[in-house]
Amino acid sequence: MSRYRLVAIMALLGLLLNGCGWHWRGTSPLPSEMAKTYLMASQVDSALVYDLIYALKQGGVEVVDTPAEATAVLALSKQSRQREVLSTDRAGKAAEYGLFLEISFSLKVGNVVKIPSQRVRANSEYSLYPSDALGTGVREDEIFKLLRQRLVEQIVTRLRFSGKTAGIGSEYKYAANVG
Repeated sequence: MSRYRLVAIMALLGLLLNGCGWHWRGTSPLPSEMAKTYLMASQVDSALVYDLIYALKQGGVEVVDTPAEATAVLALSKQSRQREVLSTDRAGKAAEYGLFLEISFSLKVGNVVKIPSQRVRANSEYSLYPSDALGTGVREDEIFKLLRQRLVEQIVTRLRFSGKTAGIGSEYKYAANVG
């Protein structure tokens, strides 16, 4: 097959996929009513807020400083960060931990609640190695960073499809294993 024919087929395939509404993961735009969004975050990790602001800007949203300037208000609350012992060794010491990160969010456009308060959750587990006692804290920080990124992805995905999907209530939970 000639090189030009292969390029033409790939271009045609790209046009067909784009025409049917298919997008690369994370590239579909956020709803236009979120053009100017105020982010209200109470008792939330600042790193998560910064990651979310970055993701919103990547989606074409201008994050504004006051609710009066905003077309939408995204509220974050009830962040929870937990570490639980999942298993112990013969001596009764922790051998495996589970890490959990959870947050609630809602979206209001004007006076209409577009997304009622709902939770997103990410979790991971890791094993302790007796020879790596000092590296455990660093390892946990890296895992929590990945979990935080997963929460931001979940929130942005739900925002992208907020006008297209009905029936996602506050009881819906998503658990993502990271590592």
